[in-house]
Amino acid sequence: MNRFRTLALIALSAFAFSACLIEEDHHGRGGRYQPGSGAPFCRSDSECYPGTFCRADGFCERLPDGGNGVTGSGGSSGASGGVGGYPGAEAGITGGAAGGPAGGFDAGTSSGTGGAGGASGGPSCSTNADCGAGSCCVSGRCQINPSDAPLCRFNSECGLNGRCRNGACERSCSSATDCGTGALCSGGYCQPNAVGGGQCVYNRDCAASGKICLNGTCHGACSSNSECGPLDRCKDGMCQADTRPQPQCRANSDCGAPQLCVNAVCRHACVTNADCCFCGAAIICQSGLCVTAGEANPQCRTRTDCASQLACTDAICGP
Repeated sequence: MNRFRTLALIALSAFAFSACLIEEDHHGRGGRYQPGSGAPFCRSDSECYPGTFCRADGFCERLPDGGNGVTGSGGSSGASGGVGGYPGAEAGITGGAAGGPAGGFDAGTSSGTGGAGGASGGPSCSTNADCGAGSCCVSGRCQINPSDAPLCRFNSECGLNGRCRNGACERSCSSATDCGTGALCSGGYCQPNAVGGGQCVYNRDCAASGKICLNGTCHGACSSNSECGPLDRCKDGMCQADTRPQPQCRANSDCGAPQLCVNAVCRHACVTNADCCFCGAAIICQSGLCVTAGEANPQCRTRTDCASQLACTDAICGP
């Protein structure tokens, strides 16, 4: 009889212990937060159990992939294509995603397969202020706004003497007349006007009827690119500076001899790095062509892939 009483007490104790664990998981780390379950307790992912992240409201939540990991260990390279295409393998930047460049030297896929154990999403965040420009804090992760998705990655995608900065092409310029509507010429490149154009506050302030006031600049309304000037494109119903990729060439004759037109980019042929010493920024010989350091070993796509206050230019994080 005493043996049965002892077994019953053990069973009751185990049940009570498991109930405490369930309650702790419901209110604490690793469990989905339910309304009324208690005050927030986490401020960063490190305060949550593995496989969870700290949400903006201060509660831990399981990762959408079931908790296999936060950052991928590395994605597979995008498929190379074109003449002399090089593999675009790289470490997983956001969510383990990695791949070959979308254009320029390598005609690889725009994104490779996800890295092992990678969960979707960018850096962890609590508010939008924790994310870079063009991103929002969604479910504890910085997400790039769809309208601000990267248009380019490498300078070579942005026409002759242009550059790719934070996923947008910036044309080379010597004055504002070389730039599209709303952009200004700064440091030799057409860039967004950070202080505003000073032309208007309301649409009615624009001299021509039908124009739209955006960032202090009057923009013409449009429904297609043909209604905009040569330096603009029709975006969101108004003519704005065109920051899309532009080909450097269409034939070898568009490039200075002895360059070749390879996948819309003027390239020097090479055997070793020494053959690229005269090629400006393209100082690395890869697959028989001179490429830039960013093209050979890309670090980023946008500023959200870089440390605070740094920008992503030609796939390299820097000032």
